[in-house]
Amino acid sequence: MNASSVLPLHVIPADKLFRVYVNDGGTLHLALWFKCANNGDLVTKPMATIGDVTKGRGRMSDGNFLITNEPELVKLTGAEKPDHLHFTYHPSIKKTTPILRGANGQCYPPKFNLSTLNTLEEVVRHQLATPESYPIQSPKHGDADHKFHAVLNNAYDGKHQPTLTFWVAPIGRTSAHIPDEFILPGCFIYAKISPKKLAIDILIQARLSHSQYTSEGDVHIMAAPVFD
Repeated sequence: MNASSVLPLHVIPADKLFRVYVNDGGTLHLALWFKCANNGDLVTKPMATIGDVTKGRGRMSDGNFLITNEPELVKLTGAEKPDHLHFTYHPSIKKTTPILRGANGQCYPPKFNLSTLNTLEEVVRHQLATPESYPIQSPKHGDADHKFHAVLNNAYDGKHQPTLTFWVAPIGRTSAHIPDEFILPGCFIYAKISPKKLAIDILIQARLSHSQYTSEGDVHIMAAPVFD
């Protein structure tokens, strides 16, 4: 039996937000949201209270993103649209290659193109700050816009920094077959999205892991794999 035939697969419409809440002693906080748009764009946004924003390149070590160059301060305007405090993968951009747009509208060459996706690819890692960094908010049951969400009851243990990692993989739109090597065990969400502008469906997988807090301390860190 193929693993995909028993996968607890949820269907999320394109353009709908998938929200992730963390439970802190019975109080829920909205940590981030993620969506795949009908034009194929992938967007992931942290909901942490933003102060200074720095950017840097680095590597993963023991589950943590370690900046290996001198981090640079990103100048913010205080307005949501120009500051663009989220990551967007743009296969829909009318250029020869897709782009990853980050804070302050800066662009980077992503490791994959969702329009030609043919394997499992990591999208982004969110290393979470403490719950107090996120707004107190619960899913609005009965509200269709809040239907798609996950509540993590075991994100914090008082010693380790939780990390939420998202992956994408292709699903044949007609066959709906998912190769076993594309499926990651232990995820808290397995979701299928069918963007109109893509020839394939997209499998979204997200997993919670823990690591030691970084030298940067208690901050929200977003890391995405890009080409140098």
